[in-house]
Amino acid sequence: MKRRSRFVYRSSSIVDTRISSHAPQGYSRVRSLLVKLGLFEALNPNHHDRTDLKRIEVDENFRIDVFWKDVPAGKGPAMSVFVRGHEILRFDCFGQDLGHFHAGFADPPGASERRIYFRESTSREQIDRSVFEVGKNLRYYQQRSSVRSIRSLECDPRDLRTALVEAQEYLLNLAPFHRANRK
Repeated sequence: MKRRSRFVYRSSSIVDTRISSHAPQGYSRVRSLLVKLGLFEALNPNHHDRTDLKRIEVDENFRIDVFWKDVPAGKGPAMSVFVRGHEILRFDCFGQDLGHFHAGFADPPGASERRIYFRESTSREQIDRSVFEVGKNLRYYQQRSSVRSIRSLECDPRDLRTALVEAQEYLLNLAPFHRANRK
């Protein structure tokens, strides 16, 4: 299967965030349809902090998004792993003391901590660790998802490896690009 990658541009004003309060019964159906069409993340107003997004299709169920992220907690290259439209992992490679990742575990009620901090101190080391985590431990994270259909899917290791090489290359070029364009 030939993998597709593409750049995606988004505007946070496209979706009315009040949709869930206006149509609580229909919201999950609308969301499911948007996920199937590959449009949910592109229309998600919660992702306004992601720029220079490159979407890498691993196969029909798995996708990797790589992008630049700028939030109060830090800024730098970031990577998300989606399975059937659900973001199950996000790596924020912000460098010294700020780099961390999020895993879509089935959270117990009242769980407040959502970050796992990197031991690695540089953005480059954190990118390498992120690629390692996805390449070696994706199945582990899938098994801890609260979404049953995610737990049963398998990803071809060769397709995943190829996608991760592309993702890593893009992530490593984001920081120099943003430093050069800040001037």
